Amino acid sequence: MGLLTNRQDAPSPGDEPAFPSARRLLGVWLWRCASLALLLLWAVFIFRLSSLSPEELPDEVDLFSWLGKLRDVLFHFVLYGVLGALLTSLAWSWKGRAALGWPWLLLGTALGLAYGVSDEVHQSLTPGRSATLLDVVVDGAGVATAIAFWSAVAAWSLPRLAGRWLFLSLLASLVFAALAPAMASAQEPVQPQVLSLTLGALAASPGEPVRVEARVRNPSNKGEEFTLLLFVDDAPQESRVVRLPPGAIRTVRFTVVRAQPGTHVVRLGPQAASFQVLSLSFLLRELVVSPLVVGPGDLVTVRATVENTGPAPVVYQAPLFINNVLVDVRTDLLPLGSKAVVTFQVAKPEPGVYSVLLGNLTGLLIVAARDLDVVIPSSLGINPSIATAHALGGRALEITGNTVALVSAPSTLVATLPVRLEPGQSLGSFQDLAAGIVYEASRLTIPLKDDLNRVAARMVLTPSTLTGEAAQARLTGALSLEIPDTLLHLPASVTPAAPISFSMSTPLSSLTLGTPLRLTPGLEPRAALLAPLEEAAQKSGKTLESVVASVTPDIPGALTSEAPSAVQVSFTVPQTWLTSLPQGVLRIARVSPEGLVELQPPVPSPPQFGRVDLKSAFPSPHGAFLLVTLRDAAPAQVTGLLLSAPFASVGSAVEARAVVRNALGQSVGLANLTLKVNGQPFALAPVVTQPDGSMAALFHLSPSETGVYALTVGGAQAKLEVGLRDVLGHIQVTEINVTPKTMVPGQPVEVAASLVNVGDKTLVGEVYLDINGAPVEKRVVLLGPGATSEALFVVSRFREGEYEVSLLSRRASFTVAAAPKPPNLHASALALENTSLNPGDAIQATFLVSNTGDLPGVYTARVFVGAKEMERQEIPLDGLTEMPVTVRFPPPGEGIFTLEVEGMRREFVVVSPLQRADLVVVTLEMEPATVSGGEPVIANVVIRNREARVITSTLYVLVNAKAETQSDLTAPPQQTVQRIFTIIKQIPGYYEVEMRLGRDPKSIISIYRGRFLVTRPQSLPSWEIALLEVLPQPAVPYEPVQVSFLLSNLGQLAGELEVIAAVDDRVEWREVIGLGPQSTRPVSLTLPGRAPGTYTLDVNDIRVRFVVGSSLTPAPSSQPSPAPRGGAPFGGGVATLAALALVALAAAGIGLYLLRRRR
Repeated sequence: MGLLTNRQDAPSPGDEPAFPSARRLLGVWLWRCASLALLLLWAVFIFRLSSLSPEELPDEVDLFSWLGKLRDVLFHFVLYGVLGALLTSLAWSWKGRAALGWPWLLLGTALGLAYGVSDEVHQSLTPGRSATLLDVVVDGAGVATAIAFWSAVAAWSLPRLAGRWLFLSLLASLVFAALAPAMASAQEPVQPQVLSLTLGALAASPGEPVRVEARVRNPSNKGEEFTLLLFVDDAPQESRVVRLPPGAIRTVRFTVVRAQPGTHVVRLGPQAASFQVLSLSFLLRELVVSPLVVGPGDLVTVRATVENTGPAPVVYQAPLFINNVLVDVRTDLLPLGSKAVVTFQVAKPEPGVYSVLLGNLTGLLIVAARDLDVVIPSSLGINPSIATAHALGGRALEITGNTVALVSAPSTLVATLPVRLEPGQSLGSFQDLAAGIVYEASRLTIPLKDDLNRVAARMVLTPSTLTGEAAQARLTGALSLEIPDTLLHLPASVTPAAPISFSMSTPLSSLTLGTPLRLTPGLEPRAALLAPLEEAAQKSGKTLESVVASVTPDIPGALTSEAPSAVQVSFTVPQTWLTSLPQGVLRIARVSPEGLVELQPPVPSPPQFGRVDLKSAFPSPHGAFLLVTLRDAAPAQVTGLLLSAPFASVGSAVEARAVVRNALGQSVGLANLTLKVNGQPFALAPVVTQPDGSMAALFHLSPSETGVYALTVGGAQAKLEVGLRDVLGHIQVTEINVTPKTMVPGQPVEVAASLVNVGDKTLVGEVYLDINGAPVEKRVVLLGPGATSEALFVVSRFREGEYEVSLLSRRASFTVAAAPKPPNLHASALALENTSLNPGDAIQATFLVSNTGDLPGVYTARVFVGAKEMERQEIPLDGLTEMPVTVRFPPPGEGIFTLEVEGMRREFVVVSPLQRADLVVVTLEMEPATVSGGEPVIANVVIRNREARVITSTLYVLVNAKAETQSDLTAPPQQTVQRIFTIIKQIPGYYEVEMRLGRDPKSIISIYRGRFLVTRPQSLPSWEIALLEVLPQPAVPYEPVQVSFLLSNLGQLAGELEVIAAVDDRVEWREVIGLGPQSTRPVSLTLPGRAPGTYTLDVNDIRVRFVVGSSLTPAPSSQPSPAPRGGAPFGGGVATLAALALVALAAAGIGLYLLRRRR
């Protein structure tokens, strides 16, 4: 009979029992599905338990800690016992009694062992967990025992079950007895002791390597090979295999690279440390809107300076909003510590005040309406009922119509009044108060009104002939145009001279009727006007200092003759502003449409109501009239014209720097310079001293069309090629070479790339060089269709580690490694096992041998007692390794001896028990062992009387072999006596304290030595909070925000600081943080979500503003959800395990019942 199968009851291969009904068939399939589902769930449960770290295991596990190592054996046996029962239940549901017997026992055990091995491998990858052979053996035993038990239950009747189970138990005992030696030898592998984990830097730039140094010790008494797995942010980072001699300590170095800003935690075994990846940041400042006031449709330049304020190169984005509407975005790479200028050009067709928002900078753009915009009429209506006319002599004349007609003739203007003149009568006056038309004193005044019925200008006709024709008076004569005092609508913030008004009077020979008469104000005219004005000013030894106001009249007519003083122009300004100016700086200028310039000093009128009229006369009314200030200046000699890039894409900003020879000893400044683009004036700029000490004028342009532009400043020239931006990625990198591949810190490395344009158009591409995922440099190239080019970058890195270089889709790498240090071996920490020996005893000394170099070496350990060499050992030692060394040898005789190893000395005594002193110094403790100068050190001495009688003696205290103090003592029989001394030293250094016991200084019976260190007085803790940051920005409404900062103790003493975080003066978080001397710690905290708005965060008087936006989309969290304590996938710990075990047993019982029914 087989052990597990009753062969009489075994069915034949063709004797499969059939279910007679659909109900039974449904039950069998339910059994099969339930068994498979429970088996899979249990396997997932075991897998989940293996993925938990020791800290995440269920709390209930600690209840069985009294079992010791047997606890893990019991848990594995139960877990895999349930797994075996579920395997048996699944096999029964398909094979019935054919699943009983040795074949199934072996197959099921093999399946359980295979899953146990895979689970142990998975467990070895979990931080703090390891895989052992003992666990695999216990797993297999649990599966085999469960299969054997349930097979016995199914194979035999219950009365016979007890005897058979006893037999199985005996058999299992024999098996475990046979495996016991293997289990005993299969102990858990020795785990290395991670003594410390230190970081080479507490803060790093994105992509910058951070060195991690771990001191690892072999705790066993034999050489071991260890696998060290470094975790960063709970993710495996690097694995290292090291072999250590017994008790040896080695410093193992890793390199960690992270590009994401924030705090990152490095962990090796139980030790952890953290470092901060600093956030990239840039600052937009110095917003300039030029000109601030323009006419409708005129181009305006918006310019700002962007500065890299972060720890590494940054790719900035500068969005421009006009009236809260996004207009354009500028983005570029900004090297470390550098600045750049972003330039936009916009135009607005409608008058108004526009808000300008560039990043966080705000400004205004004013599109001014024309102060005068009226149409020259060909006729004007009058009201006959109120109009009056009189002949010379006072006789009233008849009003014959309701229209005054105007006709422009060469050199004259003809006006027809609806007045009947009889033969021989002459017109004396005409007046229509509603229309404002007046004729008197041989002068016809016709007002021109705007849409608001305000008089904007006047036409004045001085008739040379006056005749009556067909009930009308016809006046023919010379015409003049008068623009009365018109306020230029400039805001007070534009110029201190505001408000300014303008007036003009000019004779005209003809007037184009039906066309508009316009007067457009402006503050800063275009370069086309300023360039000829600057040229004219320089001819007189001056340069343009400022444009106070400018007016451009558009008069649809012509002068009779351009007399030198035909046109009278006047600017009215505040008297206070005028008196604040130096004498002779003001000029009124006229720039003709042809670019001719007239500069005249104004003639001031007597002040009226605090305002002064500045008058001047010109020969023509056409062109622009400007009120400017000039200053004395010498011509600038341009030595070169430098461009920020020889190529540019459409819309990108280009800086042109005109370098000027430094005029040393010159009493006046240098004149402005004019930049011409393709021969046309583009901009004026002053010559100023640059940060590098040079003299230069800076120009900024943003080309809007492709082509080649010729730039000229003075006699210097440059060429700028503008192409379309490569937005489709047609410019590609075909090859990348890094030379050299390995270098020492600080050595330059060249990165050469081959570029090609695979498109069919000339394109401008921006190639960014990324190192470890962070951009560091940019090249701008212009390539025609199919053209190739080379891009060369030269970079250097000072931190050791491996760097990945990427250019578009191509990648390469280089390594920065310092030259390995030669072996540097020395001994330290000499200690004696016993300092008092009996004759014949061996002295045992232990010391630590260290190799602080990178290369292995051999240390020759020489042990001396007095001048005699007692021991010599050749000790091989790997780099960055410490190893304890123990030597044992018999002393040379009796007496007091000094053992020396590499300058370290320790005394020991060899004396027979009969000669030992009865009163001895037992211990000497120095507290503290290190003090600042002037602080007290407490010496605590314990003396023991070994005799059964009272002994008196004297205790002498010596410091550095000099007597410090003494104390008489009486020791009771067989008791100890304690003495405490206070020692104070001011001078820094090591001090050796000797406690000598004897009747007098020459009769010493016991000596004990101790040491303490005196350092310089240390400064108190000094606290600093830096790099305060709120992320994300802008924050999502009602979502938590992360606050991080670096807390530093700059003092030489440890201390504690209460850190308080408040938002808008409301305390949100507080914590007391302790820091050692001269140390830094990254601190992170979470603040609750808020409504949209701008808030001020205050951390111990360090303030920063953060914005909560109005977006409804929550920002994705960059932090993983913390694993819940217990970590079981079904929400419990051991309680879940027990519940599932009961369910499995119940399922197996149901299966057994159905099997019995089938039999």
